[in-house]
Amino acid sequence: MSKRFLAALLVFALALGGLPAPSGQAQEGAAKAFYVAPNGSDSNSGGPNDPFRTLEAARNAVRSLKNGEGLPAGGVTVYLREGTYPRSESFELTEEDSGTAESPIVYRAYPGETVRLSGGANLDRTGFEPVADPAVLQRIIDPAARGKVVRFDLAAHGLTDYGQISRHGYWKASDISLLPPMQLYIGGQGMTLARWPNDGTVQMGDIVDPGPTANDPDLQERGGTFKYEYDRPMYWTQADDIWLDGIFGYSWEWSYNKIASIDTENKTITLRYGEMSGIQKNWYPDFHFAENLLEEIDMPGEYYIDRNSGVLYLLPNAAFLSGNGDVTVTTLKEPMITTIGASHIRFEELALEYGRDTAAVIIGGSNVTISHCDISNFAGGAVFVNVPSKQMDPVPDDRLNGTGHLIESTHIHHIGSLAVTLNGGSAATLEPGNNRVVNSHIRDFAFYNKAYNPGVVLRGVGNQAIGNEIHDAPHPGILIFGNDHLVEFNDIYDVCKLFSDLGAIYMNAGATPQERGTVIRHNYFHHIGEGKPGVEGVYPDNLTMGLTIEKNIFYKMGNAAIKNNAGSYISATNNLFVDTY
Repeated sequence: MSKRFLAALLVFALALGGLPAPSGQAQEGAAKAFYVAPNGSDSNSGGPNDPFRTLEAARNAVRSLKNGEGLPAGGVTVYLREGTYPRSESFELTEEDSGTAESPIVYRAYPGETVRLSGGANLDRTGFEPVADPAVLQRIIDPAARGKVVRFDLAAHGLTDYGQISRHGYWKASDISLLPPMQLYIGGQGMTLARWPNDGTVQMGDIVDPGPTANDPDLQERGGTFKYEYDRPMYWTQADDIWLDGIFGYSWEWSYNKIASIDTENKTITLRYGEMSGIQKNWYPDFHFAENLLEEIDMPGEYYIDRNSGVLYLLPNAAFLSGNGDVTVTTLKEPMITTIGASHIRFEELALEYGRDTAAVIIGGSNVTISHCDISNFAGGAVFVNVPSKQMDPVPDDRLNGTGHLIESTHIHHIGSLAVTLNGGSAATLEPGNNRVVNSHIRDFAFYNKAYNPGVVLRGVGNQAIGNEIHDAPHPGILIFGNDHLVEFNDIYDVCKLFSDLGAIYMNAGATPQERGTVIRHNYFHHIGEGKPGVEGVYPDNLTMGLTIEKNIFYKMGNAAIKNNAGSYISATNNLFVDTY
Protein backbone atom coordinates (compact mmCIF):
# COMPACT_ATOMS: atom_id res chain seq x y z
CA MET A 1 0.00 0.00 0.00
CA SER A 2 1.40 3.45 -0.93
CA LYS A 3 2.19 6.11 1.64
CA ARG A 4 -0.24 8.41 -0.18
CA PHE A 5 -3.05 5.89 0.26
CA LEU A 6 -2.22 5.37 3.91
CA ALA A 7 -2.30 9.12 4.44
CA ALA A 8 -5.71 9.26 2.76
CA LEU A 9 -7.01 6.55 5.06
CA LEU A 10 -5.72 8.44 8.09
CA VAL A 11 -7.42 11.65 6.95
CA PHE A 12 -10.64 9.72 6.41
CA ALA A 13 -10.44 8.17 9.88
CA LEU A 14 -9.84 11.54 11.47
CA ALA A 15 -12.74 13.03 9.59
CA LEU A 16 -15.00 10.26 10.87
CA GLY A 17 -14.27 10.97 14.47
CA GLY A 18 -10.60 10.76 15.35
CA LEU A 19 -8.40 8.04 16.76
CA PRO A 20 -8.41 6.65 20.32
CA ALA A 21 -5.98 8.09 22.82
CA PRO A 22 -3.90 5.85 25.07
CA SER A 23 -5.48 5.47 28.48
CA GLY A 24 -2.21 5.92 30.32
CA GLN A 25 -0.23 3.93 32.85
CA ALA A 26 -0.47 3.67 36.60
CA GLN A 27 0.50 6.42 38.97
CA GLU A 28 4.12 7.11 39.64
CA GLY A 29 5.57 7.73 43.05
CA ALA A 30 3.43 5.42 45.18
CA ALA A 31 3.94 6.06 48.87
CA LYS A 32 4.96 2.49 49.69
CA ALA A 33 6.98 -0.08 47.77
CA PHE A 34 8.03 -3.69 48.19
CA TYR A 35 10.64 -5.46 46.12
CA VAL A 36 10.93 -8.99 44.72
CA ALA A 37 14.04 -10.50 43.12
CA PRO A 38 14.99 -13.97 41.82
CA ASN A 39 17.82 -14.10 44.40
CA GLY A 40 15.68 -12.75 47.24
CA SER A 41 14.23 -14.58 50.22
CA ASP A 42 10.69 -14.67 51.55
CA SER A 43 12.13 -14.22 55.04
CA ASN A 44 13.44 -10.79 54.01
CA SER A 45 11.68 -7.49 54.68
CA GLY A 46 10.90 -6.74 51.02
CA GLY A 47 12.99 -3.57 51.04
CA PRO A 48 15.04 -2.44 48.02
CA ASN A 49 18.18 -4.13 49.37
CA ASP A 50 16.34 -6.96 51.12
CA PRO A 51 13.86 -8.26 48.51
CA PHE A 52 11.37 -11.09 48.71
CA ARG A 53 11.74 -14.04 46.40
CA THR A 54 8.09 -14.63 45.43
CA LEU A 55 5.01 -12.69 44.48
CA GLU A 56 3.15 -14.45 47.26
CA ALA A 57 5.44 -12.98 49.91
CA ALA A 58 4.89 -9.50 48.50
CA ARG A 59 1.13 -10.07 48.40
CA ASN A 60 1.18 -11.14 52.03
CA ALA A 61 3.19 -8.06 52.96
CA VAL A 62 0.55 -5.88 51.32
CA ARG A 63 -2.13 -7.71 53.30
CA SER A 64 -0.26 -7.07 56.54
CA LEU A 65 0.10 -3.42 55.65
CA LYS A 66 -3.62 -3.09 54.98
CA ASN A 67 -4.51 -4.85 58.22
CA GLY A 68 -2.09 -2.65 60.16
CA GLU A 69 -1.55 0.98 59.31
CA GLY A 70 -3.70 0.76 56.18
CA LEU A 71 -2.98 1.64 52.58
CA PRO A 72 -1.06 4.88 52.16
CA ALA A 73 -2.21 7.67 49.89
CA GLY A 74 -0.89 6.81 46.43
CA GLY A 75 -1.09 3.08 47.04
CA VAL A 76 1.54 0.35 47.00
CA THR A 77 3.88 -0.77 44.24
CA VAL A 78 5.51 -4.19 44.17
CA TYR A 79 8.64 -3.92 42.04
CA LEU A 80 9.96 -7.10 40.43
CA ARG A 81 13.66 -6.94 39.68
CA GLU A 82 15.07 -8.32 36.45
CA GLY A 83 14.94 -12.05 35.85
CA THR A 84 12.67 -15.04 35.33
CA TYR A 85 10.19 -16.14 37.98
CA PRO A 86 9.07 -19.77 37.54
CA ARG A 87 5.39 -20.40 38.22
CA SER A 88 4.14 -23.85 39.20
CA GLU A 89 0.75 -22.61 40.40
CA SER A 90 -1.51 -19.63 39.96
CA PHE A 91 -0.72 -16.31 41.63
CA GLU A 92 -4.06 -15.67 43.33
CA LEU A 93 -5.49 -12.37 44.53
CA THR A 94 -8.84 -11.99 46.28
CA GLU A 95 -10.94 -9.19 47.72
CA GLU A 96 -8.56 -8.78 50.67
CA ASP A 97 -5.78 -7.94 48.20
CA SER A 98 -7.67 -4.99 46.70
CA GLY A 99 -6.52 -1.42 46.52
CA THR A 100 -8.72 1.62 46.08
CA ALA A 101 -9.08 4.22 43.35
CA GLU A 102 -6.82 6.56 45.36
CA SER A 103 -4.48 3.80 46.57
CA PRO A 104 -4.11 1.09 43.91
CA ILE A 105 -1.90 -1.98 44.26
CA VAL A 106 0.58 -2.24 41.37
CA TYR A 107 2.73 -5.24 40.44
CA ARG A 108 5.29 -4.17 37.88
CA ALA A 109 8.77 -4.61 36.52
CA TYR A 110 11.37 -2.31 37.99
CA PRO A 111 11.88 0.55 35.50
CA GLY A 112 14.24 -0.40 32.70
CA GLU A 113 14.37 -4.08 33.61
CA THR A 114 12.87 -7.17 31.96
CA VAL A 115 10.75 -9.44 34.13
CA ARG A 116 9.33 -12.77 33.00
CA LEU A 117 6.81 -14.99 34.74
CA SER A 118 7.28 -18.43 33.23
CA GLY A 119 5.12 -21.53 33.34
CA GLY A 120 7.69 -23.59 31.50
CA ALA A 121 10.64 -25.78 32.37
CA ASN A 122 13.92 -25.21 30.55
CA LEU A 123 15.73 -28.30 29.31
CA ASP A 124 19.51 -28.46 29.59
CA ARG A 125 20.94 -28.92 26.09
CA THR A 126 23.57 -31.26 27.49
CA GLY A 127 20.75 -33.68 28.30
CA PHE A 128 20.00 -34.22 24.61
CA GLU A 129 21.76 -37.19 23.02
CA PRO A 130 21.67 -39.00 19.68
CA VAL A 131 19.09 -41.74 19.30
CA ALA A 132 20.76 -45.15 19.41
CA ASP A 133 17.79 -47.50 19.83
CA PRO A 134 17.39 -49.41 16.52
CA ALA A 135 13.67 -49.90 17.14
CA VAL A 136 13.16 -46.15 17.34
CA LEU A 137 15.38 -45.37 14.36
CA GLN A 138 13.59 -47.90 12.17
CA ARG A 139 10.26 -46.21 12.81
CA ILE A 140 11.52 -42.90 11.41
CA ILE A 141 10.64 -42.98 7.72
CA ASP A 142 13.22 -40.55 6.34
CA PRO A 143 16.69 -42.19 6.36
CA ALA A 144 18.39 -38.79 6.35
CA ALA A 145 16.60 -37.78 9.55
CA ARG A 146 17.52 -40.90 11.55
CA GLY A 147 21.06 -39.77 12.25
CA LYS A 148 19.97 -36.27 13.23
CA VAL A 149 17.16 -36.92 15.70
CA VAL A 150 18.08 -36.44 19.37
CA ARG A 151 16.34 -37.54 22.56
CA PHE A 152 15.82 -36.03 26.01
CA ASP A 153 14.69 -38.18 28.93
CA LEU A 154 11.99 -36.01 30.48
CA ALA A 155 11.10 -38.57 33.12
CA ALA A 156 14.70 -38.89 34.31
CA HIS A 157 14.74 -35.11 34.80
CA GLY A 158 11.60 -35.16 36.93
CA LEU A 159 9.12 -34.14 34.20
CA THR A 160 6.38 -36.76 34.20
CA ASP A 161 3.15 -34.91 33.34
CA TYR A 162 2.94 -34.56 29.57
CA GLY A 163 -0.81 -34.14 29.41
CA GLN A 164 -3.12 -36.03 27.14
CA ILE A 165 -3.81 -35.27 23.51
CA SER A 166 -7.57 -34.93 23.35
CA ARG A 167 -10.53 -34.44 21.10
CA HIS A 168 -11.40 -30.80 20.48
CA GLY A 169 -13.08 -28.76 17.81
CA TYR A 170 -16.42 -27.30 16.84
CA TRP A 171 -19.45 -27.49 19.16
CA LYS A 172 -19.84 -30.84 20.93
CA ALA A 173 -16.32 -31.87 20.03
CA SER A 174 -15.09 -29.43 22.68
CA ASP A 175 -17.30 -30.89 25.39
CA ILE A 176 -14.74 -33.60 26.00
CA SER A 177 -11.62 -31.46 25.64
CA LEU A 178 -8.95 -31.68 28.30
CA LEU A 179 -6.22 -29.20 29.14
CA PRO A 180 -3.81 -28.93 26.20
CA PRO A 181 -0.76 -31.20 26.52
CA MET A 182 2.88 -30.27 27.03
CA GLN A 183 4.38 -28.36 24.12
CA LEU A 184 7.94 -27.55 23.07
CA TYR A 185 9.51 -24.15 22.38
CA ILE A 186 13.01 -23.18 21.29
CA GLY A 187 14.02 -19.56 21.71
CA GLY A 188 10.39 -18.68 22.39
CA GLN A 189 9.17 -20.16 19.10
CA GLY A 190 6.70 -23.05 19.09
CA MET A 191 7.96 -26.25 17.54
CA THR A 192 5.89 -28.60 15.38
CA LEU A 193 4.42 -31.84 16.66
CA ALA A 194 5.64 -34.33 14.06
CA ARG A 195 3.15 -34.38 11.19
CA TRP A 196 2.44 -35.44 7.63
CA PRO A 197 2.39 -33.80 5.22
CA ASN A 198 4.90 -31.23 6.40
CA ASP A 199 3.23 -28.47 4.42
CA GLY A 200 -0.32 -28.35 3.24
CA THR A 201 -3.01 -30.98 3.59
CA VAL A 202 -4.62 -33.96 1.88
CA GLN A 203 -8.26 -34.83 1.18
CA MET A 204 -10.57 -37.72 1.86
CA GLY A 205 -11.54 -40.20 -0.81
CA ASP A 206 -14.96 -41.83 -0.91
CA ILE A 207 -17.06 -41.88 2.25
CA VAL A 208 -17.58 -45.47 3.42
CA ASP A 209 -19.57 -44.66 6.56
CA PRO A 210 -20.48 -41.07 7.53
CA GLY A 211 -20.70 -42.11 11.19
CA PRO A 212 -22.92 -40.49 13.83
CA THR A 213 -23.85 -36.81 13.96
CA ALA A 214 -24.35 -34.35 16.79
CA ASN A 215 -27.92 -35.60 17.23
CA ASP A 216 -26.92 -39.23 17.75
CA PRO A 217 -26.32 -40.70 21.23
CA ASP A 218 -23.17 -42.51 20.09
CA LEU A 219 -21.42 -39.36 18.84
CA GLN A 220 -18.56 -39.84 21.28
CA GLU A 221 -18.46 -43.62 20.95
CA ARG A 222 -17.61 -44.19 17.30
CA GLY A 223 -16.61 -42.32 14.18
CA GLY A 224 -17.11 -42.62 10.46
CA THR A 225 -14.87 -44.20 7.84
CA PHE A 226 -13.44 -42.77 4.64
CA LYS A 227 -11.10 -43.97 1.93
CA TYR A 228 -7.74 -42.34 1.29
CA GLU A 229 -5.74 -42.18 -1.91
CA TYR A 230 -2.29 -41.55 -0.48
CA ASP A 231 0.19 -44.26 0.59
CA ARG A 232 1.73 -42.81 3.74
CA PRO A 233 -0.32 -44.72 6.38
CA MET A 234 1.42 -47.94 5.39
CA TYR A 235 4.36 -46.70 7.51
CA TRP A 236 2.28 -45.93 10.61
CA THR A 237 1.45 -49.44 11.75
CA GLN A 238 3.37 -49.08 15.06
CA ALA A 239 1.82 -45.74 15.97
CA ASP A 240 -1.09 -45.92 18.39
CA ASP A 241 -2.02 -42.26 19.08
CA ILE A 242 -2.47 -40.58 15.69
CA TRP A 243 -4.63 -37.47 15.34
CA LEU A 244 -6.12 -35.79 12.28
CA ASP A 245 -6.49 -32.01 12.10
CA GLY A 246 -8.91 -30.59 9.56
CA ILE A 247 -12.40 -30.31 8.08
CA PHE A 248 -14.44 -33.44 7.41
CA GLY A 249 -17.78 -31.78 6.65
CA TYR A 250 -19.07 -28.21 6.66
CA SER A 251 -16.46 -25.49 6.34
CA TRP A 252 -16.95 -24.18 9.90
CA GLU A 253 -16.81 -27.59 11.60
CA TRP A 254 -13.10 -27.77 12.29
CA SER A 255 -12.16 -31.02 14.00
CA TYR A 256 -9.25 -32.61 15.85
CA ASN A 257 -10.16 -36.30 15.75
CA LYS A 258 -8.22 -39.41 16.65
CA ILE A 259 -7.67 -42.30 14.26
CA ALA A 260 -9.35 -45.41 15.62
CA SER A 261 -7.98 -47.76 12.96
CA ILE A 262 -6.32 -47.87 9.57
CA ASP A 263 -6.97 -50.59 7.00
CA THR A 264 -3.92 -50.34 4.78
CA GLU A 265 -5.16 -53.08 2.44
CA ASN A 266 -8.46 -51.37 1.65
CA LYS A 267 -6.98 -47.91 2.26
CA THR A 268 -9.57 -46.71 4.77
CA ILE A 269 -9.34 -44.65 7.97
CA THR A 270 -11.91 -44.96 10.74
CA LEU A 271 -12.17 -42.08 13.19
CA ARG A 272 -12.53 -42.50 16.94
CA TYR A 273 -15.31 -39.89 17.33
CA GLY A 274 -18.24 -38.76 15.26
CA GLU A 275 -18.30 -35.49 13.35
CA MET A 276 -20.99 -32.90 14.04
CA SER A 277 -22.71 -33.36 10.66
CA GLY A 278 -21.18 -36.74 9.92
CA ILE A 279 -18.33 -37.18 7.45
CA GLN A 280 -19.35 -35.61 4.17
CA LYS A 281 -18.14 -33.83 1.07
CA ASN A 282 -19.30 -30.24 0.85
CA TRP A 283 -19.09 -27.09 -1.23
CA TYR A 284 -15.92 -26.18 0.66
CA PRO A 285 -13.26 -28.86 0.11
CA ASP A 286 -12.39 -31.07 3.03
CA PHE A 287 -8.77 -31.22 4.17
CA HIS A 288 -6.66 -32.78 6.90
CA PHE A 289 -3.18 -33.66 8.05
CA ALA A 290 -1.95 -36.27 10.54
CA GLU A 291 0.22 -35.55 13.57
CA ASN A 292 1.78 -37.00 16.72
CA LEU A 293 3.82 -39.45 14.67
CA LEU A 294 7.36 -40.46 15.61
CA GLU A 295 7.58 -41.84 12.09
CA GLU A 296 7.21 -38.39 10.57
CA ILE A 297 10.06 -36.54 12.27
CA ASP A 298 11.87 -35.29 9.18
CA MET A 299 11.90 -31.49 9.36
CA PRO A 300 13.96 -29.26 11.68
CA GLY A 301 11.87 -28.32 14.70
CA GLU A 302 9.58 -31.36 14.59
CA TYR A 303 9.22 -33.27 17.86
CA TYR A 304 7.40 -36.20 19.43
CA ILE A 305 6.85 -37.16 23.08
CA ASP A 306 6.65 -40.85 23.95
CA ARG A 307 4.25 -40.68 26.88
CA ASN A 308 4.99 -44.24 27.97
CA SER A 309 8.75 -43.86 28.28
CA GLY A 310 8.80 -40.13 29.04
CA VAL A 311 11.25 -39.40 26.21
CA LEU A 312 11.18 -36.33 23.96
CA TYR A 313 12.46 -36.78 20.39
CA LEU A 314 13.51 -33.75 18.34
CA LEU A 315 15.03 -33.02 14.95
CA PRO A 316 17.12 -29.95 15.91
CA ASN A 317 16.59 -26.68 14.10
CA ALA A 318 19.13 -23.91 13.58
CA ALA A 319 18.30 -22.19 16.88
CA PHE A 320 18.89 -25.40 18.81
CA LEU A 321 22.15 -26.17 17.03
CA SER A 322 23.49 -22.65 17.52
CA GLY A 323 22.57 -22.58 21.20
CA ASN A 324 20.34 -19.54 20.75
CA GLY A 325 17.48 -19.35 23.19
CA ASP A 326 16.12 -21.68 25.84
CA VAL A 327 14.62 -25.08 25.12
CA THR A 328 11.36 -25.00 27.06
CA VAL A 329 8.42 -27.32 27.68
CA THR A 330 5.14 -26.04 29.10
CA THR A 331 4.32 -27.32 32.58
CA LEU A 332 1.96 -24.83 34.28
CA LYS A 333 -1.57 -26.27 34.32
CA GLU A 334 -3.41 -23.37 35.98
CA PRO A 335 -3.97 -19.74 35.01
CA MET A 336 -0.76 -17.87 35.73
CA ILE A 337 -2.63 -15.02 37.44
CA THR A 338 -6.08 -15.27 39.02
CA THR A 339 -8.04 -12.46 40.64
CA ILE A 340 -11.42 -13.20 42.23
CA GLY A 341 -13.35 -10.32 43.73
CA ALA A 342 -10.26 -8.10 43.70
CA SER A 343 -10.33 -4.43 42.73
CA HIS A 344 -7.97 -1.59 41.82
CA ILE A 345 -4.97 -3.79 41.02
CA ARG A 346 -2.57 -3.23 38.13
CA PHE A 347 -0.03 -5.48 36.43
CA GLU A 348 2.48 -3.50 34.38
CA GLU A 349 5.47 -4.15 32.14
CA LEU A 350 5.51 -7.90 32.81
CA ALA A 351 6.11 -10.77 30.39
CA LEU A 352 3.78 -13.70 31.04
CA GLU A 353 4.89 -16.72 29.08
CA TYR A 354 4.43 -20.48 28.73
CA GLY A 355 1.48 -22.40 30.06
CA ARG A 356 -1.01 -25.10 29.22
CA ASP A 357 -3.93 -23.00 30.46
CA THR A 358 -4.52 -19.23 30.48
CA ALA A 359 -2.27 -16.29 31.31
CA ALA A 360 -4.74 -14.32 33.44
CA VAL A 361 -8.28 -14.86 34.69
CA ILE A 362 -10.08 -11.87 36.23
CA ILE A 363 -13.38 -12.64 37.97
CA GLY A 364 -15.62 -10.21 39.81
CA GLY A 365 -14.31 -7.09 41.49
CA SER A 366 -13.53 -3.99 39.50
CA ASN A 367 -10.72 -2.04 37.85
CA VAL A 368 -8.11 -4.76 37.48
CA THR A 369 -5.72 -3.64 34.74
CA ILE A 370 -3.12 -5.43 32.64
CA SER A 371 -1.00 -2.72 31.05
CA HIS A 372 2.01 -2.73 28.72
CA CYS A 373 2.59 -6.45 29.23
CA ASP A 374 3.71 -9.18 26.85
CA ILE A 375 1.66 -12.39 26.92
CA SER A 376 2.80 -15.33 24.80
CA ASN A 377 2.91 -19.09 24.39
CA PHE A 378 -0.18 -20.17 26.31
CA ALA A 379 -2.10 -23.09 24.84
CA GLY A 380 -5.33 -22.01 26.52
CA GLY A 381 -6.06 -18.28 26.37
CA ALA A 382 -4.49 -14.94 27.19
CA VAL A 383 -6.93 -12.95 29.37
CA PHE A 384 -10.41 -14.05 30.44
CA VAL A 385 -12.58 -11.44 32.19
CA ASN A 386 -15.52 -12.87 34.15
CA VAL A 387 -15.03 -16.27 32.49
CA PRO A 388 -13.30 -19.02 34.50
CA SER A 389 -10.76 -21.28 32.86
CA LYS A 390 -11.58 -24.97 32.56
CA GLN A 391 -9.22 -25.95 35.35
CA MET A 392 -10.69 -23.60 37.95
CA ASP A 393 -13.14 -24.66 40.61
CA PRO A 394 -16.75 -23.60 39.95
CA VAL A 395 -17.33 -19.90 40.50
CA PRO A 396 -20.75 -18.63 41.68
CA ASP A 397 -22.65 -16.68 39.05
CA ASP A 398 -22.74 -13.59 41.25
CA ARG A 399 -18.96 -13.40 41.06
CA LEU A 400 -18.94 -13.36 37.25
CA ASN A 401 -19.88 -9.72 36.83
CA GLY A 402 -16.79 -7.65 37.50
CA THR A 403 -16.70 -4.18 35.98
CA GLY A 404 -14.19 -1.70 34.67
CA HIS A 405 -11.43 -4.25 33.98
CA LEU A 406 -8.89 -3.22 31.35
CA ILE A 407 -6.29 -4.79 29.10
CA GLU A 408 -4.30 -1.99 27.50
CA SER A 409 -1.23 -1.58 25.32
CA THR A 410 -0.41 -5.26 25.68
CA HIS A 411 1.17 -7.57 23.11
CA ILE A 412 -0.65 -10.92 23.00
CA HIS A 413 0.78 -13.55 20.67
CA HIS A 414 1.01 -17.28 20.00
CA ILE A 415 -2.09 -18.20 21.97
CA GLY A 416 -3.60 -21.66 21.53
CA SER A 417 -7.28 -20.77 21.75
CA LEU A 418 -9.09 -17.44 21.99
CA ALA A 419 -7.01 -14.54 23.20
CA VAL A 420 -9.23 -12.10 25.14
CA THR A 421 -12.74 -12.72 26.49
CA LEU A 422 -14.67 -9.82 27.98
CA ASN A 423 -17.87 -10.69 29.83
CA GLY A 424 -19.92 -8.65 32.29
CA GLY A 425 -22.85 -6.30 32.53
CA SER A 426 -26.53 -7.05 33.18
CA ALA A 427 -28.82 -8.50 30.54
CA ALA A 428 -31.78 -7.69 32.78
CA THR A 429 -31.06 -3.98 33.29
CA LEU A 430 -28.62 -3.39 30.40
CA GLU A 431 -26.16 -1.89 32.87
CA PRO A 432 -22.81 -2.05 31.07
CA GLY A 433 -19.82 -4.04 32.25
CA ASN A 434 -17.37 -1.44 30.88
CA ASN A 435 -14.65 -4.04 30.50
CA ARG A 436 -12.21 -3.09 27.77
CA VAL A 437 -9.31 -4.23 25.63
CA VAL A 438 -7.59 -1.15 24.27
CA ASN A 439 -4.60 -0.32 22.06
CA SER A 440 -3.30 -3.88 22.18
CA HIS A 441 -1.60 -6.02 19.55
CA ILE A 442 -3.28 -9.44 19.29
CA ARG A 443 -1.85 -11.88 16.77
CA ASP A 444 -1.14 -15.55 16.07
CA PHE A 445 -3.98 -17.01 18.10
CA ALA A 446 -6.07 -20.22 17.86
CA PHE A 447 -3.14 -22.43 16.94
CA TYR A 448 -4.39 -25.28 19.16
CA ASN A 449 -8.18 -24.93 19.21
CA LYS A 450 -8.98 -23.38 15.85
CA ALA A 451 -12.79 -23.29 15.77
CA TYR A 452 -14.46 -20.04 16.85
CA ASN A 453 -11.54 -18.91 18.97
CA PRO A 454 -10.98 -15.29 17.95
CA GLY A 455 -8.71 -12.52 19.13
CA VAL A 456 -11.53 -10.94 21.14
CA VAL A 457 -14.90 -12.24 22.33
CA LEU A 458 -17.42 -9.74 23.66
CA ARG A 459 -20.18 -11.16 25.88
CA GLY A 460 -22.68 -9.73 28.30
CA VAL A 461 -23.53 -6.04 28.01
CA GLY A 462 -21.56 -2.91 27.28
CA ASN A 463 -17.97 -4.10 26.82
CA GLN A 464 -15.46 -2.64 24.40
CA ALA A 465 -12.65 -3.43 21.96
CA ILE A 466 -10.94 -0.19 20.96
CA GLY A 467 -7.82 0.61 18.98
CA ASN A 468 -6.41 -2.92 18.71
CA GLU A 469 -4.40 -4.54 15.94
CA ILE A 470 -5.75 -8.07 15.37
CA HIS A 471 -4.33 -10.45 12.79
CA ASP A 472 -2.93 -13.83 11.79
CA ALA A 473 -5.54 -16.42 12.73
CA PRO A 474 -7.51 -19.31 11.22
CA HIS A 475 -10.93 -18.08 12.34
CA PRO A 476 -12.55 -14.68 13.13
CA GLY A 477 -10.86 -11.66 14.62
CA ILE A 478 -13.81 -10.78 16.89
CA LEU A 479 -16.93 -12.68 17.98
CA ILE A 480 -19.85 -10.79 19.50
CA PHE A 481 -22.66 -11.96 21.77
CA GLY A 482 -24.96 -9.86 23.97
CA ASN A 483 -25.91 -6.20 23.95
CA ASP A 484 -24.55 -2.71 23.48
CA HIS A 485 -20.90 -3.48 22.83
CA LEU A 486 -18.55 -1.04 21.15
CA VAL A 487 -15.96 -2.07 18.54
CA GLU A 488 -14.01 0.88 17.16
CA PHE A 489 -10.65 1.98 15.75
CA ASN A 490 -9.41 -1.60 15.37
CA ASP A 491 -7.07 -2.69 12.58
CA ILE A 492 -8.13 -6.21 11.54
CA TYR A 493 -6.45 -8.23 8.79
CA ASP A 494 -5.13 -11.65 7.80
CA VAL A 495 -7.83 -13.56 9.72
CA CYS A 496 -10.20 -16.35 8.61
CA LYS A 497 -7.19 -17.93 6.91
CA LEU A 498 -8.33 -21.56 6.96
CA PHE A 499 -12.11 -21.72 6.99
CA SER A 500 -15.10 -20.22 5.20
CA ASP A 501 -18.63 -18.95 5.87
CA LEU A 502 -17.53 -16.55 8.58
CA GLY A 503 -16.33 -12.99 9.03
CA ALA A 504 -13.51 -10.95 10.47
CA ILE A 505 -16.23 -9.81 12.91
CA TYR A 506 -18.89 -12.49 13.25
CA MET A 507 -22.24 -12.63 15.05
CA ASN A 508 -24.81 -15.41 15.19
CA ALA A 509 -27.53 -14.02 17.46
CA GLY A 510 -30.69 -15.03 15.59
CA ALA A 511 -31.81 -17.30 18.45
CA THR A 512 -31.53 -14.36 20.86
CA PRO A 513 -33.21 -11.42 19.08
CA GLN A 514 -33.06 -9.33 22.26
CA GLU A 515 -29.28 -9.07 21.84
CA ARG A 516 -29.00 -5.69 20.12
CA GLY A 517 -27.33 -2.34 20.29
CA THR A 518 -23.73 -3.16 19.31
CA VAL A 519 -21.87 -0.47 17.36
CA ILE A 520 -19.02 -1.27 14.95
CA ARG A 521 -17.39 1.94 13.76
CA HIS A 522 -14.12 3.57 12.67
CA ASN A 523 -12.43 0.19 12.08
CA TYR A 524 -10.00 -0.67 9.30
CA PHE A 525 -10.59 -4.07 7.66
CA HIS A 526 -8.13 -5.12 5.00
CA HIS A 527 -6.59 -8.11 3.21
CA ILE A 528 -9.30 -10.52 4.33
CA GLY A 529 -10.69 -13.40 2.28
CA GLU A 530 -8.60 -12.76 -0.81
CA GLY A 531 -8.80 -15.90 -2.94
CA LYS A 532 -11.03 -17.66 -0.39
CA PRO A 533 -14.80 -17.92 -0.83
CA GLY A 534 -17.27 -17.18 1.92
CA VAL A 535 -15.05 -14.96 4.08
CA GLU A 536 -16.61 -11.59 4.84
CA GLY A 537 -15.66 -8.43 6.69
CA VAL A 538 -18.55 -7.86 9.10
CA TYR A 539 -20.95 -10.81 9.07
CA PRO A 540 -24.19 -10.68 11.08
CA ASP A 541 -25.36 -14.23 10.42
CA ASN A 542 -28.61 -16.12 10.89
CA LEU A 543 -31.07 -13.32 11.70
CA THR A 544 -28.76 -11.27 13.89
CA MET A 545 -30.54 -8.00 14.64
CA GLY A 546 -30.08 -4.46 15.93
CA LEU A 547 -26.58 -3.57 14.77
CA THR A 548 -24.91 -0.32 13.68
CA ILE A 549 -22.02 -0.55 11.20
CA GLU A 550 -20.71 2.89 10.35
CA LYS A 551 -17.67 4.86 9.24
CA ASN A 552 -15.44 1.81 8.69
CA ILE A 553 -12.81 1.35 5.98
CA PHE A 554 -12.80 -1.87 3.92
CA TYR A 555 -9.78 -2.43 1.67
CA LYS A 556 -8.72 -5.48 -0.35
CA MET A 557 -11.65 -7.65 0.72
CA GLY A 558 -11.95 -10.86 -1.29
CA ASN A 559 -15.69 -11.16 -0.73
CA ALA A 560 -18.47 -9.05 0.73
CA ALA A 561 -17.26 -6.33 3.07
CA ILE A 562 -20.59 -6.50 4.93
CA LYS A 563 -22.89 -9.51 4.66
CA ASN A 564 -26.29 -9.46 6.31
CA ASN A 565 -27.79 -12.94 6.41
CA ALA A 566 -31.52 -12.28 6.91
CA GLY A 567 -31.05 -9.91 9.84
CA SER A 568 -33.12 -6.80 10.50
CA TYR A 569 -32.68 -3.40 12.17
CA ILE A 570 -29.12 -3.32 10.86
CA SER A 571 -27.79 0.07 9.81
CA ALA A 572 -24.70 0.25 7.58
CA THR A 573 -23.87 3.86 6.72
CA ASN A 574 -20.92 6.05 5.75
CA ASN A 575 -18.49 3.17 5.21
CA LEU A 576 -15.62 3.43 2.72
CA PHE A 577 -14.99 0.53 0.30
CA VAL A 578 -11.70 0.45 -1.62
CA ASP A 579 -10.65 -2.32 -4.04
CA THR A 580 -13.27 -4.57 -2.51
CA TYR A 581 -15.54 -7.22 -3.98
